[in-house]
Amino acid sequence: MTTNTALFSLALVALPCLYAAWSDLRYMRLPNALSLAMIALFLVSAPFLMDLSEMGWRLGIAFAALMITFLLNAGGVIGGGDAKFGSAAMLFVAPMTDHITLFLQVLGMMALTGVITHRLPARVPLMQGLGWQSFSEHGTFPFGLSIAAALLFYLMLIGYLGA
Repeated sequence: MTTNTALFSLALVALPCLYAAWSDLRYMRLPNALSLAMIALFLVSAPFLMDLSEMGWRLGIAFAALMITFLLNAGGVIGGGDAKFGSAAMLFVAPMTDHITLFLQVLGMMALTGVITHRLPARVPLMQGLGWQSFSEHGTFPFGLSIAAALLFYLMLIGYLGA
């Protein structure tokens, strides 16, 4: 993936990712339309950014991610919206082992950071007044927040550092 492709992808997915984070915090939901929008953004932009074989690899990896995350959803590990949004996010990750590994490492860091930064403010009475469902549901975590942050951070790393 070139730095230009990463920066262009970052510009494309910034708003959907911010909406995903907000929606998951506020309502503990990631709408299907959001995942479909991410897929549409990929399908419209990919022919201009990469060759056909790379598009095929990305679609295949996203499909494999969908199968894995559906199994995680069936096991009660993650929500259905997280499964669909995470798979759609994989479309924007370069189909090379080092890039997929980097994305998964960033996702792990963002999950840990998300748990810490979500749980602490949830205990502050002023923050509880926001009415965010994620603050009142115990035993759950808005993982869409971490997926969105991981995709944005990954694309920034590739785009600005050329990693």
